[in-house]
Amino acid sequence: MIRLAAIRVYPIKSLSGHCVSQCRILANGALENDRCFALTDEAGAIVNSKRLAVLQTLRAEYDAQISRVWLGDLIRPRAETFDLHQESGKLGDWLSRFLECKIQINKEVAGGFPDDMEFPGPTIVSTASLKMVASWFPELTLEEVRDRFRANLEIEGVPAFWEDRLFATDPEPVQLELGDVQWVGTNPCQRCAVPARWNASGVTHSHFVSTFVAQRESQLPNWTDADRFDHFYRLGVNTRIVHGEGSVIRVGDPIQLVGTKRSS
Repeated sequence: MIRLAAIRVYPIKSLSGHCVSQCRILANGALENDRCFALTDEAGAIVNSKRLAVLQTLRAEYDAQISRVWLGDLIRPRAETFDLHQESGKLGDWLSRFLECKIQINKEVAGGFPDDMEFPGPTIVSTASLKMVASWFPELTLEEVRDRFRANLEIEGVPAFWEDRLFATDPEPVQLELGDVQWVGTNPCQRCAVPARWNASGVTHSHFVSTFVAQRESQLPNWTDADRFDHFYRLGVNTRIVHGEGSVIRVGDPIQLVGTKRSS
């Protein structure tokens, strides 16, 4: 059975993810508590791990209500603790010292701070795809691959790159149906510098991109529309919502495809 294996939200943009057993869908199709806090500099520009690799070395843990965060590193993962709703100034000061630049914490609970404002739905990847990528790099664990690619929804019971079906458009879009919610894939997710770095250090992983690109291109399934790739440094699918705002999705929920490639 095809089912939802995991839900991960990233409450503070660019910091560690947090697994939840269920999640409400916001009006814009995003997941509640995903990227709802963002770091900005004095000019108001987003400060993320694409811009500052040292952010990848931070470890964030959250309580069940996602109201408190613990920050640290691999050695001391809970070095500092902050109330996200009451101590944003204190958190900003701590991050300013850590990053050596002035940081403010911004909050947007209605739709978060997605990378793609036009299509802010969750990113989707299959467990098999993550395992396949890990197999290309013997030095990487599956968890390291998950942490690097930072997908929201992980799907099991399908082969590697099954999610590529979701951006098919001919003759009609393929929709992923999860309970009362339907999303349509918009494009294969373009990756940035983050997946090519080691999480413990922020240092770039030698030959990661070239190896990934060569393997991804050589192992495209027959259901993948290769014309949608201007390059092959892409994994997972970006989405937009069709309907289901306000609904709740849960780990273990069955998944169906609605569209021309559902039986491919």
